[in-house]
Amino acid sequence: MTTVDSHGMTADDVAVVAELIALERSHTTADAPLFIGPYSVFLLVGALQLALRHPAMAAQQREEITAIARSLQALFTADSRPYALLELGFEPANDQPWTTR
Repeated sequence: MTTVDSHGMTADDVAVVAELIALERSHTTADAPLFIGPYSVFLLVGALQLALRHPAMAAQQREEITAIARSLQALFTADSRPYALLELGFEPANDQPWTTR
């Protein structure tokens, strides 16, 4: 397969993404309900925040993932400790360098 962009996406990859975006925008498919507890939401948002640090992530993808993470963060009240901790994770200046243990 031949790559078509600097992120190594092939023409097939681009076609799949385009199809998914079209489905999302058309609203012709049913939403998938997702039931997860507060701890799992917290972990998921943290994982999304970590993914947002990837230097090769496209700007559009970064915006979409940030919106998803923010909507999950909103499941906590704004005055709660989990909300505040997740808020810190949206700011790269709060990142701590990795150290081996």
